[in-house]
Amino acid sequence: MCSALASALWHDVRITTCIAVSMEVADFYCGAGGLSAGALLSGNKVSVGVDMDSTALRHWAANTGGRAECVEIVPGDGESLPWPKPTQRTHVHLSPPCTMLSKARARTTEEERSGGLDELRWCIEEVLRRGYTSFSVENVSTPLTVDVAKEMRSKYCGRLDFLILDAAEYGSPSDRTRLIVSTPAIVKHLKEVPVKRVSV
Repeated sequence: MCSALASALWHDVRITTCIAVSMEVADFYCGAGGLSAGALLSGNKVSVGVDMDSTALRHWAANTGGRAECVEIVPGDGESLPWPKPTQRTHVHLSPPCTMLSKARARTTEEERSGGLDELRWCIEEVLRRGYTSFSVENVSTPLTVDVAKEMRSKYCGRLDFLILDAAEYGSPSDRTRLIVSTPAIVKHLKEVPVKRVSV
């Protein structure tokens, strides 16, 4: 996620949780930390970043000052992960790998695609199961990932919603669109954020 888009997300997280002080952010599948950078730019504290790529994680740690955990996230086995305690000031973000789901990847097998969709489902269900009241799950926006978001919204009626964000509308010279699954309040506020499209 680009830092401009992430900054807009964090501004809305703070609005919708009615908290004037900073949130404690846990960034799972953090990579080098685009989402974490936006959280920091918005005055939040990034407490932990989790990823299995040690090189990206070193950059993340250098940029955020948070605790880096080099762990492979295995859907169905969330007990070994460093989940923060759910509080009013805790926000958990998960951005599972999108390579198997991207339209740009032409040689994805049905098994790989199915595994990517199952991982997206697991991420959504895990934050709900753990009782987080502020969360976001991000992935590439495709018809298949949107179908998963619709399925989860129907299954967990009133507990989550989703939207598709275009990075160019948040000042980033990029044509990336991202699916964001979050709480209904955060999604509502994100839909209301004034956008200013940048040509790409």
